[in-house]
Amino acid sequence: MESYSAHDLRHLVEYARRKGIRVIPEIDLPGHSRAWSTIFPDLFLKDHDCPLKSAIDPRSLLEDDGVRFKATIGEVLRVIGDIFPDHHMHIGADEVDIPETKCWSVSAELMNWTEKKYGERSTKRLLKEFITALTSFITEVLGKEEVSAWDESYELGVPPSSKIMFQFWRTWGSMRYGLSDIAKSGRRVIGSPVSHMYLDSPNLPWSKTYLYSFCAGFEEDSAKCDMVIGGEVCAWSELMDDTNLDKILWPRAAGLAENLWTRTRQNHMSSSASNDDISPTVKSRLAWLRCYLMLRIGVGVSNFNSSSDLKGPGSCGSSLDPVDKDEPFKVRSIYGDSIHTRAFLNGLAYV
Repeated sequence: MESYSAHDLRHLVEYARRKGIRVIPEIDLPGHSRAWSTIFPDLFLKDHDCPLKSAIDPRSLLEDDGVRFKATIGEVLRVIGDIFPDHHMHIGADEVDIPETKCWSVSAELMNWTEKKYGERSTKRLLKEFITALTSFITEVLGKEEVSAWDESYELGVPPSSKIMFQFWRTWGSMRYGLSDIAKSGRRVIGSPVSHMYLDSPNLPWSKTYLYSFCAGFEEDSAKCDMVIGGEVCAWSELMDDTNLDKILWPRAAGLAENLWTRTRQNHMSSSASNDDISPTVKSRLAWLRCYLMLRIGVGVSNFNSSSDLKGPGSCGSSLDPVDKDEPFKVRSIYGDSIHTRAFLNGLAYV
């Protein structure tokens, strides 16, 4: 397992800052917390066998003014907040007490405490109170301006606030809401739908990310799409390391970059675009980016599911003439509207 010192992280943050990139840490709480259990075992429930010790005892923050939490994890968060000086911190808050990792609902001790405090045996009420308290701690005690959390927090009914935004990811059939529902409720939201933005899914084509419409569903009130502040592709580390990371990221991540940088709100309101709407120039520029990353930077980039553009080994040759990195050129989006920009895919390669 790789580890990074505080010095390593500060260097990374500063390097990114010079490139115009903000580095925002996600410290996932209260779920996905197995690592915490080896450091602070007293913060975990003891009256049952919690699978993987995947969620901390919420009472550590919700009783006695959160003294147990603040003296342990709170101090770690304080250090992390100093290493990552950005005004924003991601608190995760996803996949807590789901069937695969039940920790709270199977604890008689915790459920009895919940019934006494709230008048109901509800893990949802527990999680809602925990997220609200954690947001207050990070913004009021640690001095961060805002936090973000995965869309489970929206489902719980966490109150609207200028200090919290949500990240939408769950798109399967049982979901009762989507990206537009969160935005229309007056809450700021980032789009990362698993169906379009999860790059650790090896069969996700770049075109699906490229074609995603962030404003679909806003036809009757397009101004509400202003609450969708952006999008993010995700690449989780369970199935990757330094031997395949570049191939997983590139060139598919460029699909979202062009999507967000060139398409207008009106473009994004359409949900009917298909692969046939992608112009040949888009594919040729993506092929150019792939060759640039391999030949000029030495990044091991994967093919991008377009056999018509790449002709096998050696297809890049040695020339990168199709795009001049120093000259502006015209970009035509999938909907045909043109804008003048610099070679943004090339700029992305510089990052």
